[in-house]
This record gives sequence, C-alpha cells and structure tokens, in this order.
Amino acid sequence: MFNAKAMSSGLKWILTSLFIESIMLSLLIWSNLEQLNTSLSAQTQTRLNESSVLLQSALSAPLVQMDYATAKAIMKETQQVEGIVYLVVLDRQNRRLISVGWDEQTPLPQVETDPFNPNALSDARFDTRIPLKLGDTPLGTLAIGLSTQFYIQARKDALMRSMAIAFLELLFSALLLLSLNYWFSKKFVLLTEQAKSIAQGNYQQKLSPSEHHEYDQLVMAFNQMSDAIALKIEQLESAHDAQKQLNQKITHLATHDNLTTLPNAHALDSYLNQQVNNQQPCSLFLMDLDNFKRINDTFGHHSGDQLLMTFSQLLKQHAPDNAFVARLHGDEFVMVLPETEPKQLSAVASTLCHQIANHTIHINAQLFHLGMSIGYSRFPNEAPDARSLMNQADIAMYRAKTAGKNIYRAYTPNMD
Repeated sequence: MFNAKAMSSGLKWILTSLFIESIMLSLLIWSNLEQLNTSLSAQTQTRLNESSVLLQSALSAPLVQMDYATAKAIMKETQQVEGIVYLVVLDRQNRRLISVGWDEQTPLPQVETDPFNPNALSDARFDTRIPLKLGDTPLGTLAIGLSTQFYIQARKDALMRSMAIAFLELLFSALLLLSLNYWFSKKFVLLTEQAKSIAQGNYQQKLSPSEHHEYDQLVMAFNQMSDAIALKIEQLESAHDAQKQLNQKITHLATHDNLTTLPNAHALDSYLNQQVNNQQPCSLFLMDLDNFKRINDTFGHHSGDQLLMTFSQLLKQHAPDNAFVARLHGDEFVMVLPETEPKQLSAVASTLCHQIANHTIHINAQLFHLGMSIGYSRFPNEAPDARSLMNQADIAMYRAKTAGKNIYRAYTPNMD
C-alpha cells in the first residue's frame, strides 16, 4: 500500500507546477498573438502604402482627363487583388465619381485608423481613404476597403492552434508528473517498508533489483507553435509577392496608353520634369493627326482606333532612336529629343512628315493618306519650363495646322 501522505504532497506539487506552467503558456500565447498582430498590421500598412502610391499614379491622369472609363477599368483590375472589398473615387467636394464594389446608394463607412480596431474586426473590413493628387493639385479622395477576414482567420487559427498545443503540453506534463510521482511514491513506500523491516531486526529482506525507464523526452510544443506562425507569415509573404506582381502590371497601365502601348501623359510629365529639373536641353514635338476626327466620326471609334494604332507604329518606326515618344490624348502625340541643333530639328520634322505621308490605310474599303501637323519648341532656348515648352509646341502646331496638311512649324516668339 502506498503512503497516502506522500501521494497527497506530490499531488500538491503537481498542481502547483501545472498552474505555473499554464501561466507561462498563457503569457507565451499572448506574446505570440501580439507578434502576429504586429506582423499583420505591418503587412497591412505596407500593402496600403504601396496601393496608395500606385493607385494615385494610375488614377491621376484619367481623372484629370475625365476619362472615367479608364479609371474604372484600372479600379476593377485592382479590385481583383485578394482582400480589396471596394474602391470609390470622390471629388474635392466628396461627391462620388466612380464606385467599384460598393453600392452607390449606400453611404460610405467611417474612416478607420487601425485595421484591428473592434469595428474593423466586427465587419471584417478596414475602411480608409487615400488623397488623390496630380503634383500639388488635389483631385479628390479614394475610399478603399481592405478585407481583414484573412487576418482575423489567421489570428483565430493561431489562437486555436496555440491553445490546442498548450492543452496537449499541460496534459503531457500532468501525465509525466503523475508518472514520476507514482514512481517516487512507490519507491518511497518500498524504502519505508524496508526501513521498518530493518528496525524490526529483519535483515534478510532485500529490495529486489528492478529495471525502470526514465521518460525524459519532452514534446517540443513551442517549436510546433513557432512553425505554425512561420507558415502563416510565409503565406502572407506569398500573397504580398502576388500583389507586387499585380502592382507592377497596374504601374504599366498607369504609365502607358492602353490602345497604342506608348507612354501616356503621366509618363510624359515625369520624363519632361526630369529633363527640366536636371537642366537637360531638349526639344518637344507636338503632333496632331490629320483627318482623324472625320474618320472617327464617319466610320466609328473602331476605325479611329485602327488609325491611331497604325500611326503610333509608324511614329515609333521612324522616330530617332533616342526619342521619347508618347500619346498625349485623342489624336495628339508627343516626341521629346535630347539636345539637338535647330537644323537637325527641322530635318527630323521634315523626315517624319515625309515618311508618314508615304503611308496609306484602308478603312471600310476606302484608301486614306496619312498626314500630320507638327509644332516644336526647345528647352531652355525658348521655354524656361516644361509647361511653357508644351504650350509653345502647341502654338506652333496649330500654326502648322492652319497652314495646310502635313506641315511642321518651329515656335518663334512672334507666334504668341
């Protein structure tokens, strides 16, 4: 028979040890959840910052040109990213211009600052807003809703897994401590009986040798819990890489014309500002396609698009190798050349007019000759900044257009 007092004392130590262990496991679970929250919050903020820069770049040019169809297409493509619930563009008076993923009749939710506040967790959505600007000019605001469902589920899974591992750890510890207590109590009873026997003068009774196994192998529960958290972070990084690839695609859409694949007005502004800020002399050619409006109005937008694509291919083919070619809007195109002598500029314009005029296009079984009007100006010789350079080239282009077809003009101060 075992010594009841020894067993009772052993159980007290077991309960005390399990209580202390449960406190330590609770603190560890809380620490791991805080670490997970910090990581998820950082991922959310990084994701929001990247989306803010890319969406502002992608939407600025369409909004300035009031090309809401292009802006909506970019927003729809952006919404395909897992975790974006809605996107709504507001003007400077907070009036809705474009809505994707949000009912236009439903008021927008309040702006939230923390993706893990009770409201964001209750509706599984983080509602925030991004200012839209073109340079220093405010264009409006982009309301964006990021789903927090993935983060909520990740936190819930981590908590459940941690609690399950903690429970198994406590259960294993309890079994191990009970086994040790049983073994020590049994040995204590044998020693006590042997001591009593010796006290009674029975020296013949000996303890029989026995083999016993020390169950000293512990389950590495904390490593399992750390591995589970590492797996979740790896999944978040994988989702981040997928979003990065999509952001690169959005960046290309934001800086290139969808129809002609040429750089768009936003890319042109960046290039010109870089040239001007670095005081790099350059010349800007503004080109307007002749007869585009007549063909577009007579035969429809499809024929107009066909003409624009043909013209853009010819322009890329015959433009100098060091030229930056972009589509400004409608039937207007821009070519920027690095520092070039005036005679060479005239030769470039003449060659372009000649090469374009040598091409024809069939539209609805009708043959059309291509032609364009060119106006150009130089920085810093005539224009002190990018805006003046564009305005002067525009003035020269309209002088060429009024003078006839397929003509070029260089800007001179007497044109103002």
